[in-house]
Amino acid sequence: MAGWDLFATELVQYLVKAIVLLAVMVGAIFAGIGIRKAVNKKKENQDTASE
Repeated sequence: MAGWDLFATELVQYLVKAIVLLAVMVGAIFAGIGIRKAVNKKKENQDTASE
């Protein structure tokens, strides 16, 4: 049973790492979308101000 315990422990560790990595990726995607929207809004405000 020691082999199965070790296997289960490693599996849980990899699952936790995968979930953390996925959460970081999703957070980075949302941050990138937010930054892009802010930049586009700033450009739009500059374009309307220069007209």
